[in-house]
Amino acid sequence: MKKFKTRKKRKTLKLIVVILLIIISFKFTYDFFNKKRGINPEKYIKSLVNIGFNNQINNYSYDNLVNLNNNYSLIEHSLDFNISKNIDNNKKTIEYIEKVNKTMNNPIIYIYNTHDSEEYKLDFKYDYSIIPNVKIASYVLQEKLENLGINSIVETRSIKDILNQNNWLYRYSYKASRIYLEDVLHNNPSLKYFIDIHRDSSNYDKSTIEYNGNKYASILFVVGLEHENYEKNLELSNRLSEIINSKISGLSKGISKKEGPGVNGVYNQDFSNNLILIEIGGVDNNIKEVANSINIIGESIYDYIKENTNGEEKA
Repeated sequence: MKKFKTRKKRKTLKLIVVILLIIISFKFTYDFFNKKRGINPEKYIKSLVNIGFNNQINNYSYDNLVNLNNNYSLIEHSLDFNISKNIDNNKKTIEYIEKVNKTMNNPIIYIYNTHDSEEYKLDFKYDYSIIPNVKIASYVLQEKLENLGINSIVETRSIKDILNQNNWLYRYSYKASRIYLEDVLHNNPSLKYFIDIHRDSSNYDKSTIEYNGNKYASILFVVGLEHENYEKNLELSNRLSEIINSKISGLSKGISKKEGPGVNGVYNQDFSNNLILIEIGGVDNNIKEVANSINIIGESIYDYIKENTNGEEKA
């Protein structure tokens, strides 16, 4: 009985020692990074709450993701998602995100994500990295287009909200994004083009190409054939694919035509002849590779608009 009690005391003592070591180790690590990075823990935690941090960004009020008074650029700074670097700009960034779409003058492009939870590969070399997703890709495209003189709107509302409100399953995501499409066009009659950005499920070797020493996420257009005017959507997607490949051969994998059982077959493309669905990269691509491709997509959209309107639709 005494031996049993002695063993029990030893186990308890070992457990206490382990817990103390964990606490000491955690405090040492915390103090080290706090001094090294100059992170204000309260501000950091508040920022995560403000941006709806839950493995993605639901409110899209992130640091380093918008051009604040031309002091920061997603594209020029290679998309460094280290929140700690500009944590003090959080409030300013939130205000910018809330106002940017409202202040956009006569936007002609609406950028949205029917599957807005699709994520890219997280680059762990950045501390406190935000998991990059297709919503971030949308903002990168918006900035590129803005630099080219084209005004656009990015959808900030969550698809999940519509699904939950209507008790719809995930497969009704296109029905949910249709609600946003109709609402945005009603409030912005100047819109002429609609871009639904997705991410493919293919592996790295099939979703990446290298050109002049830089890596790019492959691009694929999807066209649903199960509506009357699909040929117009197909024509637009084909032309954009051609322009993209004229800049970097093979960057666009062309058109995936969808119809029959097991697929949507429409993808809301009956909403407009100028609605395109683009898959940019795959699960193994990082956001820098996606951004490289978006540079080319933005330039190609600019070229397409220019050749079809003589620049009249530029903002």
